[in-house]
Amino acid sequence: MRFRSAVGKALMLAMLGSLAQPAVAAENCPSPGMTKADFERYFLCFNARDYACFTSYYDADVVLVKGGKWPDLKGRDAIIAFYRDVDARGLQEHVTPHAIEVQPQGATVDLEAHFQATSDWPDFGSRPLKAGDDWRLRGVLLYEIPCGKITRIRPRPRPVQS
Repeated sequence: MRFRSAVGKALMLAMLGSLAQPAVAAENCPSPGMTKADFERYFLCFNARDYACFTSYYDADVVLVKGGKWPDLKGRDAIIAFYRDVDARGLQEHVTPHAIEVQPQGATVDLEAHFQATSDWPDFGSRPLKAGDDWRLRGVLLYEIPCGKITRIRPRPRPVQS
């Protein structure tokens, strides 16, 4: 990722520092950390809804923080159940990572999610959906990876507007 200013780089490094977990001894880790190529494959698997593939990057106790009104999803099985429900209800999602910055114990991913509703979903978590709804969201997700597996995924907090 290129930064246009020293301030931008400093902000990114400070944000990545907030991902830091206590150091884990290498001998206690079953696999090395994730690479940018691992993340690229992870997103390919996610977009293909290859559950076995994309969840293989997760720790068994992974937590997905969706934010807003959505409850946190705790555990690989809860994430699979959520996305199977999303798929069954006809909400298609395609994720495009624009920038992936990997550090030893975490990663920051600037991405865009494109959603298309193929059927009505009146009690969808953030708003009622109608077949044909089509929208995009752009944001940054933070991935905690203390020992080679993703343990937490959460949106980067947005700056408070004054």
